[in-house]
Amino acid sequence: MKTILVLNQKGGVSKTSVCVELASFLTQFPTTKKGANVLAIDMDAQQHFSKYVSADVVLEEEGRNGKIKESKNAIDVLLANEFILDAVQTIEVPRFLDKTAMSKAIYDRRQQLAADKKAVKENSKSADEANKKCKELDEIAKKEIAEMKKQVFEEENPHPAIDVLPASKRLSSAGKMFIEEDDEYLLREILHDEEVQEKYDYCIIDSAPARSPLLSMSIIAADYIIIPTDRDPGAIDGIENTLQDIEVFMNKHETSAKILGIYMTRFEKAAIQTVLEEDIMVTAEDYGISVFDSFSKNSPISKESRLSCQSVAAYKSNCSLAYEYYDFVKETLEKIKECEE
Repeated sequence: MKTILVLNQKGGVSKTSVCVELASFLTQFPTTKKGANVLAIDMDAQQHFSKYVSADVVLEEEGRNGKIKESKNAIDVLLANEFILDAVQTIEVPRFLDKTAMSKAIYDRRQQLAADKKAVKENSKSADEANKKCKELDEIAKKEIAEMKKQVFEEENPHPAIDVLPASKRLSSAGKMFIEEDDEYLLREILHDEEVQEKYDYCIIDSAPARSPLLSMSIIAADYIIIPTDRDPGAIDGIENTLQDIEVFMNKHETSAKILGIYMTRFEKAAIQTVLEEDIMVTAEDYGISVFDSFSKNSPISKESRLSCQSVAAYKSNCSLAYEYYDFVKETLEKIKECEE
């Protein structure tokens, strides 16, 4: 099992959205079998991931000001009151990869067609010559797109689902609960259980944007780390604080976590954001880490999908934001493969 931690000390960078999309896509991406078995752990007391995927965080609530009985959750597992496989909730994921992959392939082919036609028009000696060549390109693209629409993704998991370990509001008191130095290894020990390792291909951890024992647990348990960031004035501070924390934990503890890179979210075309993007690139170079080529734009569909408690691709499989997350997951898998070679 490969454990991927999504982490940034700055809030509001689409960290939870990145976790949801990564987990959802991995259930359907062809691996050595029909889609991956994915475990997702919500380590944030705000419970954003749990609520995003419609996990049950409350079993009973007695009156408006009454006692709340929580579902089995991360705190129960960390305190050894529950075995993790008994505490997870299985959340079904609508099939979308075939539609998204096909739509993305068609979109890319049409973009290539537009670029090819532009080059033809610039290099042709006459308008007639350009029109003739453009018609030929249109016919070729039309046939290729028709073939794309016939493709069937046979390797796709027919019943994709994510096993979710929900968060608890009690995680906010982790600093008082986990005070022993050995407590920092709790999550790694839980995930290294033989049954857990055999059942899952990937574990995605959604961390809280704050320093606490939960942060050290997550870093120590991780094999790979992704740092999502937006491009606002606080982005550099968030990245640097995150990288410094990772460095401290790596030097203090035995951990082999590898940083896959910085992933840019909520991308917008604005002059100030272009400057900030350049600053992020410089920061990444200073720390010797990469920046993902893929990125996700700021889109109202992101909010709509959260309100519908679905991943973007499940909510609208053929939108540009779904394509962007598709590229992100592909690049993530490529980076993991490079690390293992």
